[in-house]
Amino acid sequence: MMDPNQVERKSTVLSGIILLVLFVLIIAAAVALFMNPDLLENIAYVIIMIFLVIAAIAVIIMVFAGVLAIPMYMKKGTEVQTNMSYSLDDVKEVDGSMENKKE
Repeated sequence: MMDPNQVERKSTVLSGIILLVLFVLIIAAAVALFMNPDLLENIAYVIIMIFLVIAAIAVIIMVFAGVLAIPMYMKKGTEVQTNMSYSLDDVKEVDGSMENKKE
């Protein structure tokens, strides 16, 4: 239960003003697009260019990471057990039947 002596009322005037400004901006953008249809094409062009730049940066980062991985792989080396055989002739067939499997 709320104690009436501990309640404080906060103003919502600022958020109301922000909502009104946002509404006016949306209406202004709709009117601008209606009066100048080429504006939508220009905005789409800018958005496409931004996505292409982001994709190019991602590809550059992936190539850079791949190039860096090569010397790291070379330095790391591999570990193998000396008393084991790694020949493909020693690979055994796996029975994939589900006869004796419990679900």
